[in-house]
Amino acid sequence: KLLNRLEKNPILNVATDLSILDFGFRIKENGYFHFGINTKVNATLGIPGQLFHIINGNNSIESANFDLKNLGVRASGYTEVLGGYSHKINDQWTVGGKLKFLYGHAYAGLELDDAYIQTGIEDLRISAQGDMLVSAGMFDFPDNMSISDFKNIGDYISDDWKSYLKMSGAGAAIDLGATYKPVDMLQISLSVTDLGFICWNKGRQIGTAIDTTYTPVNISYEDLTAGGSLNL
Repeated sequence: KLLNRLEKNPILNVATDLSILDFGFRIKENGYFHFGINTKVNATLGIPGQLFHIINGNNSIESANFDLKNLGVRASGYTEVLGGYSHKINDQWTVGGKLKFLYGHAYAGLELDDAYIQTGIEDLRISAQGDMLVSAGMFDFPDNMSISDFKNIGDYISDDWKSYLKMSGAGAAIDLGATYKPVDMLQISLSVTDLGFICWNKGRQIGTAIDTTYTPVNISYEDLTAGGSLNL
């Protein structure tokens, strides 16, 4: 049953939030100003459902094809500088909001137009076609770069530490919220957070083309014990 549910192309989201600066002060009795600086990293992974069939094993004697074109990855890192205000209307209602400026550090996204894995008894074939978009100040990628060049990715990282602070995108967002306290022992909250956008710089588009066949290495018991005994 679990495998059948995973066939519906699940999406995995990972997010981290580091608070660098956070302070506020009260105005009279009912008002409160809040300021802060946070650094956030968000990543989304789209997982093709058929990938779990590969993990579960191919029990067929004949070869099998697994469609992985729904595989996609998006990751971004940015810093937000925010200012907010909340106001207590009465003993029951409090409303507030935040305005955020978003300073983009890096973005990377991978989308595959066509991808599959063909499994068999004697070999394993992987084929993929797509594009990767990278917008990050610390990288200096050459023109016509392909996915195979990533094995030397260290050659494209800038030695200047200031490049890590270079803006790769900019945007804005808002938070809105309200609380309602009908009785002393009950409080109801409603909020909308991170409603906004980031416009990333053009960046570098990297072509992704893979067509590789792997042949498994067969190791016999005699190979393991050649020249001595096998101790377990």
